[in-house]
Amino acid sequence: MSNISSNTTRRFNALHIFVLVAIFMITAMFPGSALKRADAAGGGLTVEITVFGIPSESEASVTFYKVVEDLPYEITKQTTDHVVSFTTTFGGECTGSAGSIPGYNKPDPITIPLTKIKGQFVIRRSLTYVAEYIRVESIDVHPSVIRILKGFSELLKADVIPINASVQNVVWTSGDTNIATVAEGVVSGIGMGITTITATITDGPSYTDSCDVSVFEITDVSDIP
Repeated sequence: MSNISSNTTRRFNALHIFVLVAIFMITAMFPGSALKRADAAGGGLTVEITVFGIPSESEASVTFYKVVEDLPYEITKQTTDHVVSFTTTFGGECTGSAGSIPGYNKPDPITIPLTKIKGQFVIRRSLTYVAEYIRVESIDVHPSVIRILKGFSELLKADVIPINASVQNVVWTSGDTNIATVAEGVVSGIGMGITTITATITDGPSYTDSCDVSVFEITDVSDIP
C-alpha cells in the first residue's frame, strides 16, 4: 500500500513540475494567451513593471526571473510606453531587473512576492533610473573681445564643458556696470570705457571665463573707428 502511495506522490510531483514548466514555455512563446492556460493550472498572475526616470522617447529592457521547482526561468522584454508585463503563476517570488541605458544609473533589481490574494491577478511594481551626474570641467566664453557702441548690445555665448554636464546654470557679471551691463549673455553699452564681462559656473569648484568689452561713443563722424 505504501509503495502505491509513494508512486502516486512521485507521479503527482512530476506532473506538477511538468505543468509549471509548460506554463512558462507558453508564456515565452504566446504571452497574450498564457494567462488563460495558467488559470487552468491553478491560478494565473500578471506582473506589470513601469519604468521611470528616462526620456519619453526612450524605452528600457526588463528581465523577469523566477525559479520553479529548482528550474530557473528567465525572459527579457522591451517596454512599450515605459511599461512591460510578464505572465506567471502564484507562489514563491520573482525578480525584475532593468538593462543598461547610456547616461543613466541602473535601478536596483526588485524582488516581488507572488502571494495569492483573493481577486488580485495583477501585481504592479516600478523601476526608476537616475541620470548619471556629470561634472563641469570648464567654461568657454566667446567672443573673447568685443567693441560696442554706447546704447547698443551684443550677445556673448558661454559653452559649458562637457556639453552634457549636469550643471548648466551660468551666472554673468560685469566688472563695471557704468560701462557695460550684462543679462543672460547680452552685453549693453552704457558709457565709454573698458571693462570685463565674466561668466561663472559652480559645480563644487567655480569655473570662469571672460570677455574684454570696449564701449565707445560717437560724438562726431570722424570718431567712427
